[in-house]
Amino acid sequence: PEFPQVGSGGRNAMAGPVYYVKDAKVMPEYYDKKFFMYDWIRGWIKAVTLLPNGDLDKMEPFMGSTKFSAPIDMEVGPDGKIYVLEYGSGWFSKNPEAAVSRLDYFSGELKDVPKAPSAPGAPKAPVDSAAFGHQQGDPDILAGKELMESLDCKACHKLAEKSIGPGYNEVAKKYSKDKKADVDHLVNKIINGGSGVWGEVAMPAHPSLTQEDARKLTSYILSLK
Repeated sequence: PEFPQVGSGGRNAMAGPVYYVKDAKVMPEYYDKKFFMYDWIRGWIKAVTLLPNGDLDKMEPFMGSTKFSAPIDMEVGPDGKIYVLEYGSGWFSKNPEAAVSRLDYFSGELKDVPKAPSAPGAPKAPVDSAAFGHQQGDPDILAGKELMESLDCKACHKLAEKSIGPGYNEVAKKYSKDKKADVDHLVNKIINGGSGVWGEVAMPAHPSLTQEDARKLTSYILSLK
């Protein structure tokens, strides 16, 4: 691929700000004139260095160990700190993980970092009982769950409620893991996409997935009855 740094799977990269250290005076000199970009589907932020003529010099992870929850906007505030608007995992939903996140820079050894207090009476994120419905010991199911978390599935699906697409538990109710035709149908739908079963919104294709990986995803989904 031309840009291996961005990874693979679904994508929705967006342009963020250019950081000027002389104005903000918060981030290290290294980030002066760095262009920040972020991806709503893949949950990363990249710091991009441009050549004087505007061509790409290099692209590198910014806070690479942090998985942002569908970043949808990013700005440098008047205090010189970077703020990220995180949409959350579901479309048109009250996502408990949605937030405006402030990125603070600490030099030297990181010790105790103060945490923002929760608002009085703020609800806790609900525990989804369907999350515990799959068979913990099945290697294909575990591999499918891990694979799903690395893909763009969460942009359109939730575990136990409808989003753009059906909840996984509804798919598990409709199809049977014991029927080869059902399994083959879902494998084909994951790889080739399609529409009409759950409404008019088309499911995007995932042609880079192998049959084996699509079957692991199917095993996980059908375990969520």
